[in-house]
Amino acid sequence: MDLSASSRGKQRAVTPQEQSKSRSASPTEYAFITSTGKRTLAGDRQALREVRSHVMKRHLRRQQYKSGPSREALPLAGGHDCEGMMPVPSHPSSYRSTDSYPVGGTQRGGSRVKIGTLFPGFTTLNPYYDSQMSIGAHGVQESFATGSRSKRFGLDFGWSPWPPCEVSASAHSYVASAIRDKITGAIEPSWETLSSKGEAVRLVMDILATRGNDVPTSVVHAVSLLAVGCALENETAEVQGHLHALGQIVQTHGVVGSFDFDIQRAFTWNAYCVAAALQLSPIFPPPIYGRVDPFPLAFLDDARIRAWRTIKKLPKDSSFLFDSIIRLHQIGLATSKDWYSDVDQGALSNLYFEALQNVCTIQIDEPWNSTAAGGSQGQETALMFKVFSIGMAMFIWGTIRHVMKRLGHTVIQYTYNNAFTRLKGLLEGPGGYHAWPRGKSLEPVLATLVYCLDSCEHHHPWRVWFMNASQKSVDMMNIKSAEKLRKILRNYPSSDEYEVAADRLWREISTSGFAAVPDIGFSGSQ
Repeated sequence: MDLSASSRGKQRAVTPQEQSKSRSASPTEYAFITSTGKRTLAGDRQALREVRSHVMKRHLRRQQYKSGPSREALPLAGGHDCEGMMPVPSHPSSYRSTDSYPVGGTQRGGSRVKIGTLFPGFTTLNPYYDSQMSIGAHGVQESFATGSRSKRFGLDFGWSPWPPCEVSASAHSYVASAIRDKITGAIEPSWETLSSKGEAVRLVMDILATRGNDVPTSVVHAVSLLAVGCALENETAEVQGHLHALGQIVQTHGVVGSFDFDIQRAFTWNAYCVAAALQLSPIFPPPIYGRVDPFPLAFLDDARIRAWRTIKKLPKDSSFLFDSIIRLHQIGLATSKDWYSDVDQGALSNLYFEALQNVCTIQIDEPWNSTAAGGSQGQETALMFKVFSIGMAMFIWGTIRHVMKRLGHTVIQYTYNNAFTRLKGLLEGPGGYHAWPRGKSLEPVLATLVYCLDSCEHHHPWRVWFMNASQKSVDMMNIKSAEKLRKILRNYPSSDEYEVAADRLWREISTSGFAAVPDIGFSGSQ
């Protein structure tokens, strides 16, 4: 289906940055997502095989629903049941109090499950996860029941379709299955992943065909989840197609602000995270709570001092990063044990959205190109900023992960492959480590590597590569003690957990004998 036919005169203006991306999706390519990107004979054959298999799968699913323990069938695609939402009052002018939040992690039969995605701020109420993906549900319920969580985290999104509809269930199942593939180390998508993805795509297309411009909000959320799932599978062309489709669907709805505020936050956050991971432009403005308590003056002064300290460590004329850097320091402080209980969570939510939007914009605009010197020094400076822009996104996601763990959630960690692959490509580019920045310009690279290492558990396939890259950075900077390493990293956005990660890095470097090899092609984790 081509949405452009139903929304003539409402096309979003394409920015020069988007035009410059050769891989950008064509505005007319929305026959929706089954073959997003350029069509090929092999792709058409695969699509045909999937369509044939979906007929049988759908038949089996219906039989399962009829004969299963619960005889409640999901509302049919295209039905009006998809329009409803869980009645959680929400308005952008104020932040909800803890009293409006479901106690015990359940509401109307749905259990709150943290699915530590590539973007760990993603939370949903979804009763359709199987037992394998219900990891963390009991831990969340216990944290609520015991009252250990004094207030709701700013990035908990309290939206879910009600009554539950099939398109949302399929999209959630797709993301959950894609996560499971990553955890198990599957090289190719599993049958369940392909099945749930194809089913979600088919349902979205059916609803769009029958409803036209009257698009249920559940479809908007489902399309954003399809983009997340394709990002997990490293399907960049499909991600762009989904994001383009998401923008068109929102246009047909009117304006972004016409959506319920919680669903607006959910699909905008998903879009921002995908854009930051794949170096794409943010397509929506940040959803901002209007009435929030301001941060304390002492908090703001501390963040400002830290931000200036970071800017002074960067090359001259780096003031274009100040707004982004100060937000990262504010996030680090706001999520710390000293400040977390005192900050307004609505203000923290605003801070996260603004910070990640800034990171996406910086990665696209590359403002350092207008101030960098020429020659090899300019190339080193540009490399440093590109690496650090990835590090800024990793820092944002890391602080979310830290808070979630601190509040009792079981966060499933797995690869941030999109960001990791981009980072590896930069550091293993022409010239190898000889093209790396020198002196204090290497400090942001080391900070980025620490952020990445903190996201990798010990069995993580990327960990060896990051350990070797960190070892090389430490050697090039002639760091001889853990205290010197901590002192350097304190000049950049940090937290209690990142200081622990730095200590752990030093212990591993000094005791496990990682060798800094001349060629930085350490281990081919892809």
